[in-house]
Amino acid sequence: MRYLPLVSARSALAETSGGFASRVDWQPEEAALAGRFADMAIEALPARGIREMQRNPPAAAAQCHQRIKFIRDNCLWAASAKEWVTWLSQLANGDSANATPW
Repeated sequence: MRYLPLVSARSALAETSGGFASRVDWQPEEAALAGRFADMAIEALPARGIREMQRNPPAAAAQCHQRIKFIRDNCLWAASAKEWVTWLSQLANGDSANATPW
């Protein structure tokens, strides 16, 4: 469990994390959101990772590699830049009906 994104449901869409992020529901009260976020972090971080590594080291390693591959393939600037170039090209060519940045 080398990388584990922790986000609020309002700060990141589920589909942008490829299913690898732990998400907490949005709370309008700052203290409630902070409390739920802290609970999520405590649950998600060391204990979960350590338990999974102890129970099934090959599966934990495979999941870690999947997370890293997803981030490298989808979230680095090179991938984002390609998406933006395609989108902006579609807009520039008057194809705004089919142009979406993702």
